Amino acid sequence: MSVSPLSRPPEWYTESHNPMAEVVLPPRGLWGACVIVAVGVALLAAVGLYEDQWVKRQPWHNALLAFKLAPPQGETYPVWSRVLSAERPAFAKAPKWIRQYLTDLQREASLDFSEQVLAIDVAPHILAPLLISGRLPEPGKREVLAGDLTTEKQFLLDGEAFSVVGQLNPSASGLVRSYLMLASPELKQDHFSAEQGAQVGWLDPNGLLHIEEFWMDSGKQPTELVPVLQGGQTRTQPVFAWATLAGLIIVAIGGALGFTRFFLSLATPPTPLLGGLMQEISRRKGLFFCMHVLLYGVFFGAMVLGLKQPTLNFHLSAYLSNVFTEGELGYIGAAYASKDIAQATLATFFNNYVVQTLGFTYALSLFPLAIGVFKTAASFGMVGFLMAPVWTGTATGYTLHSITMVLELEAYILASFTVTVWAIRCFLLFSKAPFWQSVKTNIHIFLGGVLASGALLAIAALYEAITLIAIVPYLS
Repeated sequence: MSVSPLSRPPEWYTESHNPMAEVVLPPRGLWGACVIVAVGVALLAAVGLYEDQWVKRQPWHNALLAFKLAPPQGETYPVWSRVLSAERPAFAKAPKWIRQYLTDLQREASLDFSEQVLAIDVAPHILAPLLISGRLPEPGKREVLAGDLTTEKQFLLDGEAFSVVGQLNPSASGLVRSYLMLASPELKQDHFSAEQGAQVGWLDPNGLLHIEEFWMDSGKQPTELVPVLQGGQTRTQPVFAWATLAGLIIVAIGGALGFTRFFLSLATPPTPLLGGLMQEISRRKGLFFCMHVLLYGVFFGAMVLGLKQPTLNFHLSAYLSNVFTEGELGYIGAAYASKDIAQATLATFFNNYVVQTLGFTYALSLFPLAIGVFKTAASFGMVGFLMAPVWTGTATGYTLHSITMVLELEAYILASFTVTVWAIRCFLLFSKAPFWQSVKTNIHIFLGGVLASGALLAIAALYEAITLIAIVPYLS
């Protein structure tokens, strides 16, 4: 059977065997993949809608806790705060390597992983709607209510034992890692004096509703207020969390199927720039499929772990927030804070492509040992853990961000496939004839991966900047 000139591979791809003999024409159309993605996005949107209705019925879901700031106008409650002794850290029962890792993070990023004890000056009946189990503490007694992510049933403060007698609703914003007691003159004198390191602050049950007005009235930038504000992060219901995970998996399946079909369509006939890479995807469909299974498996497996470890997710999320505001990725946070779409796009693209992909995937794998695949897998694990739908509002955010996820992760998967093929072909280089023609083919495949992953990450960066700056503010 003759092969038409349009379907022949370029001259640089000619090898001792006919690669076209191994190419299977891809199935036509991408509608099936698009429908799968649309179903996943619709599920995320529905979960976000139902979750929002549930959150609105929860007490103190808009609460804001603040220190070292003058209280806003309106109803607020005075609060005194003490940090629990370092001898009782939040992860005292965690494995040694986790405690060491968190200790290192705390030292490097000046993060506070400890729990706090709060004394609030409020009538007992005000706290009654927050109680989901146990009973309210009695005024003046060493009794507390435990926040959602606290770990102790009893603790010592200045040598005195305090007992947990009730559990706070997870919806209580700003109190997730706090123990709450009713203030009394005796307690304040014995345990919450300035000499003992106590901080004085306030709690506004509806503070998050007018936080933008508070920012403007304070005359400070939002990044300046973050260290002294607590609130806005509360745990969602398991049904919403697992439904969100299901929606993300559906979107990922649709995206992987769609991109695979698209890449296969570019293999026949091969294009000058990407033809070599797409031919390799066609010839090594099993490897391409396994790369998706491996990396998405790591990603979603870590996401499940994040759901199972909400406290660790909480603290690592705080660390990531610090990295994007004051750390090495602060330029990205500043770009988005500027509301400049072009600047945000360039900052995101620079980190995702130049640093993470060119630097830590392609460059690391030139030798060639495909070391970049291990780095990518580690990144998928960390990102998956941090992206776990633990918190309220996550499903709504992923309705748009799931598309960013598919674009970015596909780019990293494509880069991992490229460096793996590069390693395989380099080790088999001397078995191919002619030698220099094979070298040229390998380089074209490698450069095709560099270009293709860059194009995907550029699209993803632009989409993310547009959605976060121009769309999301009008939906909230």
